[in-house]
Amino acid sequence: MTALTLRRRLTALIAALALVAAVGAAVASVAPTQAAWSDRAYASAAVTSGDWAAPVSYGCIAMNANGTVMKDGTCKVTSLVFDQWGDDSMHTRNYYVAVDSNAGTGYVQLTLDLSAATMRTNLGVGTWKWGNAATTGGEFAPTSACSTLPTMVANTPTMWLSSRSFYFSVVDNRSAAWSSLVTCK
Repeated sequence: MTALTLRRRLTALIAALALVAAVGAAVASVAPTQAAWSDRAYASAAVTSGDWAAPVSYGCIAMNANGTVMKDGTCKVTSLVFDQWGDDSMHTRNYYVAVDSNAGTGYVQLTLDLSAATMRTNLGVGTWKWGNAATTGGEFAPTSACSTLPTMVANTPTMWLSSRSFYFSVVDNRSAAWSSLVTCK
């Protein structure tokens, strides 16, 4: 190795060491940064698990046979369940609503949220849709419009027992149902 080659290598080594020392000094002189402000953030979320559902309140009023509210009348919806079948051309649901009331020879005025009912049997294919739904019969007829479904207001026939179940049907395609069967307004 010649003296010239040795000098070049030594110069390159010194330059490299100087560069490393300069970078180290620069890194050591940088202070940690801090924000000029700090925002507190809060978040919340609803917790659900499995098929648990929030309790649903139903409207239930004991009525006299003449259409007036019964004085000291009691009424409670104890369950709302349904069975479903059909396909995307038209699904059908049979609903069963259980009521406890002292209406006797009177009747009960119900306000029901059908979307909160519990499914017992599902033989349907596809997805239920409320946009064109209609009630199509059963033990009572709704007094509300089809367009308000899944919320429905209806009057039962005579209560005559303190605990009684009522049956009614709903389809999700009123256009495919026989028009004579549609009972909502």
